[in-house]
Amino acid sequence: MEQRGSRLFGRGTCDMKGFAACVMAAAPAFANAELQRPVYFCFSHDEEVGCLGAPAIARYLSELKVPPALAIIGEPSEMKLINGQKGKIAMRVTVRGEGGHSSFSPQHVNAVEYASRIITMIAERARRYEQDGPFDHDFTVPHATTLTTIIEGGVATNVTPDMCSFIFELRSIDQDAAATDIQTLINDIESALLPEMQRQSSDSAIEWQELFAYPAMGDATDSEMFKQLEPILPERGGKVSYGSEGGVFEVDGGIPSVILGPGSIRQAHKPDEFIEIEQLNQCLAFFDKLNAWMR
Repeated sequence: MEQRGSRLFGRGTCDMKGFAACVMAAAPAFANAELQRPVYFCFSHDEEVGCLGAPAIARYLSELKVPPALAIIGEPSEMKLINGQKGKIAMRVTVRGEGGHSSFSPQHVNAVEYASRIITMIAERARRYEQDGPFDHDFTVPHATTLTTIIEGGVATNVTPDMCSFIFELRSIDQDAAATDIQTLINDIESALLPEMQRQSSDSAIEWQELFAYPAMGDATDSEMFKQLEPILPERGGKVSYGSEGGVFEVDGGIPSVILGPGSIRQAHKPDEFIEIEQLNQCLAFFDKLNAWMR
């Protein structure tokens, strides 16, 4: 980490090591206080690749004698209270064609070209979400989004590629509709492209694999603990389009969840990621208020 003026630069400073640092700085004060109920500090693993660590934590917490009545997820929210988050499904698509020397390319099934056509159809679906919705304007992006994020295929400039693989995601505002949307997209793509591919080579195929999925986070503002805490909570900031473990705590642990943390998501996942020191100060001040309230 490197300080430049009022900012701390470093990978993960806002997403979300800044929050983790504040939690650990506040831990001694909570430990030394006569609290009326327990506070649990939870540190998970592999959140960025599918919220893989959180389900076990959520189940463990739900079985405690005094389970948490509310979870605060420390994702960067500029210390504004977030009461909703999209769910996500990540899919790997593998296109299998028929290769050979590229001078005979008309006789082959070019997996890279067919993958590009599938990616175009995914992009068209994204534009449809943007134009037609459904919409929820409390979100930072008020509709579902889908896009391709990773692609690989081909072996040489003179070989028609027989395989291409790529990954795409769907971030949904309607969790119940997400799986249906994915299946509809699969059906549309296969009906449009598979017959054409298999007329050239019967071994051609399009394979679909769900890599991971995590649920949306609902609105916890009606929960009893939220109502009790509301006087010390900061202003509300609506709903966010990025993912968090909040939905996992709700679904796997039955624990109502909100997002509240220092830093801005606009700085996350960048080589020059940073957090404002003032944001950390605001987070520490909130923990002081929470400590006093819980005493």
